[in-house]
Amino acid sequence: MVNNMDHGLPKFSLLGYDDWKIMMEAHLYALHDCMWMVLEDGPLKIQMENPERNPAAPDVVQYIPKPKEKWDDRDWKKHNLDNVAKALIFKTLDPITFSKIKHLKTAMEIWQSLGKLCEGSEDLRKQKIEVLLEKFKSFKMLPGESFDMLDERFHKILNDLASLNHILSPKEKNVRLLRLLPTELYTKATTMEEGRNLENYTFQVSTGMAKDQSRKGSFDDCLHNHSPEKGLAMLIEEIHYTNMQEMVPDTRDYGYHSEDGKSSDILDQSTLRHPRVIEPIVSADQIHFYNNPKTFNDYRPISLSTFMSKINTRILADRIHLLLSKMISPEQTGFQKGMGVDEQILLVEEMVHKLDYKVRGDNVILKIDMAKAFDKLEWQYIQGVLGKVGFSSQAQHLLMANINSTYLSLLINGSPRGFFKMKRGVKQGDPLSPLLFIIASEGLSRALKFYMSTGYITNFNTGGGKLISHLAYAVDVIIFCNSQSNNLIKVKEILKKYQEASGQEINYNKSRFYCGKGVNTYTTLQMERILGMKKGTLRFKYLGTPICKGMLKKGDCGDLITHFSNYIEKWYSKTLSQMGRLILIKHVLCTIPLHYMAVHSLPKSVINKLQQMMTTFFWGHTNNKKRYHWTKWENICLPKEEGGLGIRDLEELQFAYSIKLWWNFRFNNNNCAQFMRAKYSTQNFSEKLTDSPIRKRICRINDSAEEFMGDITPYREDEDEI
Repeated sequence: MVNNMDHGLPKFSLLGYDDWKIMMEAHLYALHDCMWMVLEDGPLKIQMENPERNPAAPDVVQYIPKPKEKWDDRDWKKHNLDNVAKALIFKTLDPITFSKIKHLKTAMEIWQSLGKLCEGSEDLRKQKIEVLLEKFKSFKMLPGESFDMLDERFHKILNDLASLNHILSPKEKNVRLLRLLPTELYTKATTMEEGRNLENYTFQVSTGMAKDQSRKGSFDDCLHNHSPEKGLAMLIEEIHYTNMQEMVPDTRDYGYHSEDGKSSDILDQSTLRHPRVIEPIVSADQIHFYNNPKTFNDYRPISLSTFMSKINTRILADRIHLLLSKMISPEQTGFQKGMGVDEQILLVEEMVHKLDYKVRGDNVILKIDMAKAFDKLEWQYIQGVLGKVGFSSQAQHLLMANINSTYLSLLINGSPRGFFKMKRGVKQGDPLSPLLFIIASEGLSRALKFYMSTGYITNFNTGGGKLISHLAYAVDVIIFCNSQSNNLIKVKEILKKYQEASGQEINYNKSRFYCGKGVNTYTTLQMERILGMKKGTLRFKYLGTPICKGMLKKGDCGDLITHFSNYIEKWYSKTLSQMGRLILIKHVLCTIPLHYMAVHSLPKSVINKLQQMMTTFFWGHTNNKKRYHWTKWENICLPKEEGGLGIRDLEELQFAYSIKLWWNFRFNNNNCAQFMRAKYSTQNFSEKLTDSPIRKRICRINDSAEEFMGDITPYREDEDEI
């Protein structure tokens, strides 16, 4: 049988091991049904039924080894299958490989050894690298292939090379990719290819240029059941010089100076009547986003606009500000007057408190990191969302003209040379850009809210209260949902559609999900596979403050103390008078903890540490020795009328922020206050063991707050109406 079948045996090679393995499996199966069992489990054991086994004694084994004298021809053939498999494998091997495995006894040992030999072989690695490099060098765009498919094939080659520890330089990747660009991009590709320092360009810049030619933004999938808003006629009113006069004093109050060195002080009525006196130019600069930037990816383009170029966008931005509350979901609070980060952080703290709530499927929090969000936003998507939220075609044209008429230039030897047009993104540093960004983000915001309110996506269970589907502050997005697999797949699909429509890209390497303690390892791994992101650990940082479960501890305030000490160490290197140190303490150091105090109760030990550092800095030191402290810190913090220096005491500041938190809970109508009132009683302020730290803080301050407020009967009536 072997002689009849071995003429078609594939030859073994390190390079083609995967193909050889598949063909050998088919060949061995064709010879005998049990041949594969020999390779997996070793030589077959010839057994017979135990004659001593009795149904009344089930503990006796059913099968026992069959004596050789009782073997028939079929048994001998099964016993010989191991030798047949060994012979077939040996026939496929070259002499060098045969010498490495000839000492092995069974076919199973030989098969496993060949697999390990190929996986760890340096020769195989080099051969695979050579094959992949050949594919890389001959890589071409296939007829009818989209840029997304091209990019996927290209990245597969790069990932395969990276898995073999062979990393291509940015220059090699760029040169290969630029040669694939279509004819209309040939000039740009040639310019970059022939320019100097090509290695400083990133591969993502090149792929973005190519993808931009074929991307078709779709926004209908992200906006559902929202009729256009009306009453936006004031946006397209003609801009008169009186509008400029109203706007200029605001900028003058802030001492605004533009990139060209001119400020609003030079403008008077005659200048505003003839605005062509000053040429409106916008310059873009690359501001490094990280310390010690090493690549072009570590920079972000910031628009350094002249004063006159900002007049138009500033007036439009002021007009849009009046309309934002009518078109933006309450879950978005970025770049809007009267809405800060505090309520976002407080809501996240409340949701984290309910992370371990017993519910089918468990609760999960997704913290999404958008990569270069301002730079990747598609113009077609922006215009589509503007139409969906109610902007007329004339208003859309007016707003889009401020971004699609932008040209960029490169400075060569200090002078701009040539221009190329922007294709996507909004200008960071321009007054209008943040507003366009949050309007465009409504696509994702409304989609998440709609799908959770209709039950398509199972929401985060808090045990009652207002539905909180997500929170967004500019590019920081947090999603709250159930962790069941089908639910996460739906969320991932919505995020995918949003990325395809808007041009945004989620950085899954930096994104994290957070789940409760009861979620086992298997479920966690399954969630990582579905979402494509790693599990994070509590605590994590959100909008500048730590988010943790339970009360804030001293260990959670390490960043705050470090930030505090960095300022003091920097000032110690300067020669400062005691009055200078006093001013720095009052206007800088005392303001650093305010962001923490607004959302957390700082531990007593942290407050004492900060005040100790301020005390030491205020009195100074001589020859690295602390000077004598002539009075207590409490006396220094008294008002000037009472003999103090007017420094704000941190404990009193924390008390004041607790009062403010209590007031917002009772009488405010923002998203956080509505959630808290729906979840907790507004009449009973008895502290419970299961309450969140925020609720406990409100309960503890209630008596003092009502004492300070005096008669709050009118407010109670308003509270009942709320």
